[in-house]
Amino acid sequence: MQRTLRYILSLFLLLALLSNCQVKRYLPANEYLLKGASLDLVAVDSVNTAKLREQAMESISQRTSPRWRVWWYYRKNAPLRWLGKGIGREPAFYQDRQSQQMLEILQNRATNEGHFYSLASYTTDTIEQQKAIQVKYQLKVGEAYRIDTIRYAIRDGSVAKVVDSLSNKSLLVEGGRYTLRQLKLEQQRLENGLREQGFYYFSAQDLDFLGDTIGNEHGVKLLLKLKDGLAPRHLVPQRLYRIKIFSNYNRRDQELGLSDTTWYEGLQIICKDCPLRPEIMAEAVAQRPGVLYNPQAHEQTIERLANLNTFQYISLNYEPVNGQDSLLDLVINLSPQLPRSISGEVGAAYNSGRYFGPEFGFNYTNRNLRQGAELFTLEGDVTYNFFLGPVNESRIPRSGIFSLQAGVEIPRFWLPQRERILPTFLQSSTSIQLGFKMESIRLQLNRFATEIEDNDFQQLGMLLADDANATSGVRLWQVSGEYAYSWRRKPIISSVFTVLRLRYQNPEVATEELLSLSRSLGFTQGLSGLGRLDRMFLWGPAYGWTYDSRLRRKTTKPSPHNFFASLELGLVFNRILPVGSNERSLAAENSNYLQPEADVRYYFEVNRSITLAARAHMGVAAPLGGRAIVPYFDLYTVGGPNSLRGFIPRGLGPGVTVPLDNNLLGQNGYGNVLFESSLEARYQLGQMFQIVAFADAGNVWLYKTEEEPTTADFSVDRFAQELAVDAGAGVRVDLSFLLIRIDVAKPVSIPYEGNTGTSPNRKPRFVLAFGQAF
Repeated sequence: MQRTLRYILSLFLLLALLSNCQVKRYLPANEYLLKGASLDLVAVDSVNTAKLREQAMESISQRTSPRWRVWWYYRKNAPLRWLGKGIGREPAFYQDRQSQQMLEILQNRATNEGHFYSLASYTTDTIEQQKAIQVKYQLKVGEAYRIDTIRYAIRDGSVAKVVDSLSNKSLLVEGGRYTLRQLKLEQQRLENGLREQGFYYFSAQDLDFLGDTIGNEHGVKLLLKLKDGLAPRHLVPQRLYRIKIFSNYNRRDQELGLSDTTWYEGLQIICKDCPLRPEIMAEAVAQRPGVLYNPQAHEQTIERLANLNTFQYISLNYEPVNGQDSLLDLVINLSPQLPRSISGEVGAAYNSGRYFGPEFGFNYTNRNLRQGAELFTLEGDVTYNFFLGPVNESRIPRSGIFSLQAGVEIPRFWLPQRERILPTFLQSSTSIQLGFKMESIRLQLNRFATEIEDNDFQQLGMLLADDANATSGVRLWQVSGEYAYSWRRKPIISSVFTVLRLRYQNPEVATEELLSLSRSLGFTQGLSGLGRLDRMFLWGPAYGWTYDSRLRRKTTKPSPHNFFASLELGLVFNRILPVGSNERSLAAENSNYLQPEADVRYYFEVNRSITLAARAHMGVAAPLGGRAIVPYFDLYTVGGPNSLRGFIPRGLGPGVTVPLDNNLLGQNGYGNVLFESSLEARYQLGQMFQIVAFADAGNVWLYKTEEEPTTADFSVDRFAQELAVDAGAGVRVDLSFLLIRIDVAKPVSIPYEGNTGTSPNRKPRFVLAFGQAF
């Protein structure tokens, strides 16, 4: 290995030597390669030049060509040239004209940062041996100028009135530092304010700032005025005259006049075979004839039309009315997408536990069920897994899942008098969901012989006595239903209120001893009473709130700080009933619990290449008196590609429990208390690749799930020492339509390490997934 590395290093050194020696003979006689450029920024100590230096360096960092790549470029006809066809680079020659232009650019950069009357110069260093030139720039700047006074000279009365009302929130402050960026931001702010008052044609370029530095000691007198020669339309508010909606836009039909026209609430709906009813279109359009143009109403219309999920193309165009300076026609062109689609998936899965099996899925979608943009979906999945190893090595040789989910999402509230609250929302919808799921597992009873004997399970013992390879199965049937409202008032905030969620779970077993067997597996042996696999009927409401600053409309320079927060609160009333003939002689129980959950994320863009990301995810199912009997679909797990990447799914918890029997039947790997967190440093390497270093920490615990305390219960005192920790690195490959994530993670801290007689597995885990971890 070392010999190979020495050989490769020697080859690179030889290539560099050859390129330095031979590239000169390929260059034209009067041309010199541009070796690079440097900057000497001269200023007094009181001047902070960090930002100016960064901007100046961006300007002088001209394109250069490494000599060895230039050498390869000139070897176009060399043998094996095709092996490195993309390595060669055309030489970048020094040009004195470019250096002269750079002096003006550097002085403009300094002026833009408030350093008036700066002085730029340059010298060159010729390296004849390499036939190259190094450019050295020098920029001398003085103290930055500050804003002395600000005066407005707006000659138009209507514009002046709006500008005057906006002046109290100006970004320019007397005594503040002068920068061109602040002037542009102020122009943009005034444009936004005027457009909100109906000035559709007004733009930031219609305003001019004039500066006067004469007679001021490092001070600038600013005068804001309108540009000369502006068209009258720029200076008056625009009112909507007509609103035309082509809801099934076809240029040929429009030209031939083949479309029908329907008038509804002042809207002119023009279409042939209209996809939506007129009242649905009217609800989606937030503007009406006779009102002033408003950018918020414009955005609201786009949001509502997009939320209909009916159109693949949406265009809003404002056209001037002939002979009028203050009237606009709004023309909305819409192209519907195919209303129905069906897709299917066929695949196979294999995991580290040596389970393999096929997977089937289908999806049917109707985006316009009753000409009201109702979105109907029907999804089905079938998964079957079987153990590939010897029969005596697996407790669960076979398992399967079948599920069917149907839902209707209506892009408006099903409420009386919804028209009163509609104007306050960007979008709103009503959702109805129905679901069915069946999970089946097959148990190899001889692998449970110890538990069967210890708990005196007679029926299971008889099955095992009759057949040493006997198996028995558990089927878990589930039916669910949900009715919910969702809405958004701002692009960055959304809410969901689930009015009612109903869920029913019913196990099917050959003998109730199988349910008692499940209670005897895991962190505490021989638990009694009803458990999470018994018959349950659950109902209750829930509320969810989501904030995502990355969805904020960017009208100014984007912030390097971004936040995401998802908060959910559910109230669950659970009635647990014994199965079948109640051979276990157990009484029915009620277990009501409150389930708050929070997922908080923070993203900090250090620079264009480096981003720091952090996440904290926590939740609890806390009983409202008594103990918490929580079905497994409301319990938490950790581990896997989007959790603690150094551990397998359900490979931890609860608490310090050793990860044995972590399956649907057993108690391990599940908890009703969750905490997990991640920290990532992401480095962008070009447009396609990203390198990531990360660390994860977390675990699950129990909280009041049994009558007596268990070793898996959550404790504040033991919280830190019972956290599992892993660390690793990975790469992201962005294919524009898909982001592939490849990670390698190694466990660092394992909470159950002291509870097992053997050393836990600390081998690194390879993770292949899609999308960012968070």
